[in-house]
Amino acid sequence: MDSEHTRRAYRRHILEAFRLMGLTNLAEVNAEALIRYREILMADGRGLATHAQALSALRSFLGWCFDMGGLAFPLRVAERLLRVPRADVVRPYQTCTRGEADRLIDAALSLRDRALVLVMLGSGIRVSEVQGLDCSDLVEVDGEPVLWVRKGKGNKDRLVPITEEVSEAIQHYLAAGDRKVGDHGPMFLAEDRGAKTRENQRLSTFGIRYVLKGRVNFAAIAKRITPHALRHTFGMEFQRNSGDLNKTAKVLGHATLVPTLRYTAHLELAELRISLPRWRRGGGS
Repeated sequence: MDSEHTRRAYRRHILEAFRLMGLTNLAEVNAEALIRYREILMADGRGLATHAQALSALRSFLGWCFDMGGLAFPLRVAERLLRVPRADVVRPYQTCTRGEADRLIDAALSLRDRALVLVMLGSGIRVSEVQGLDCSDLVEVDGEPVLWVRKGKGNKDRLVPITEEVSEAIQHYLAAGDRKVGDHGPMFLAEDRGAKTRENQRLSTFGIRYVLKGRVNFAAIAKRITPHALRHTFGMEFQRNSGDLNKTAKVLGHATLVPTLRYTAHLELAELRISLPRWRRGGGS
């Protein structure tokens, strides 16, 4: 929680939760109080995002207290009783499996295409944000690589952490064209026949989609994988790894938790699928 606004909101939600539960200290936390709080919260008429943030705040606080040895009540029970409401799934997100993602990266044979695919899979930024990246937008914060996304959706800037693998792919691509991090100009350049004669050589969003479609076909992936599908792929993996809606919303640049909640709904669906019975083909008893 590195946002002052989020910290204030969490503090407000935690204080409100203990007031509604009628508790004054952690030793009093019990199942009945947690159930009562969630019922009161869900019936107060506020929106899904507010309810999700309130429950996430209390879950995070109790988790921290448990780790510090200050909570005797079983944390897993508390998390189950304070389950975050999920958004309705309108239709399943189209995403890559891990195997398909690996094949897609392998299919990106040029340095530019490899960097492009890794940026989309490794940051989850929107296609318009990829297109808008400049060479100077790969920066370091506390010694770690970060993409500086300028004027993203809602005209907002944000910093998106990336792995060393993604950073190195960008640097190798730039170096091959006698460019480097910090230079002026677009990060990803068009490479079509007339590109070098144009004043603006920045790869367009259409060009990004065209490149990706070619790599998807080369990798023999039957799904319709678009730049937004790679964004969803990143979002699903990030939410699975972090388990924190606020972190996922922040890295994806969501203004509210409502679109982020759909990732939890899809993860629940995937977990249910694991439990499906597997029937043998053919006869036999």
